[in-house]
Amino acid sequence: PPPDPAEAKAVKVSGILQIGQEVVAIASVPGDRLPTRTIRPGQKIADGKVLVKSIDTSGLTPAVVLEQFGIEVRRGVGEVVAAAEPEGESLPPQPNP
Repeated sequence: PPPDPAEAKAVKVSGILQIGQEVVAIASVPGDRLPTRTIRPGQKIADGKVLVKSIDTSGLTPAVVLEQFGIEVRRGVGEVVAAAEPEGESLPPQPNP
């Protein structure tokens, strides 16, 4: 199976804004020392593991397109980051009362 772009999936985008002619996103990046930062297309984030490919403002929900391991991951503004389940540590099914 292809590698999982876990770091790209863990990026949380809280906003997108335009400064002059430049569009930037405000995001929380896993492993970053800052709680939030601005990111721009062409920038590498998450210790160089993830490329900020583009920022899309054309749809109903603006989004940042990230790339990791050649796999594109689209992160919409305000999209909740799914909690990663550690491998081999899933909870057993609970009986329904």
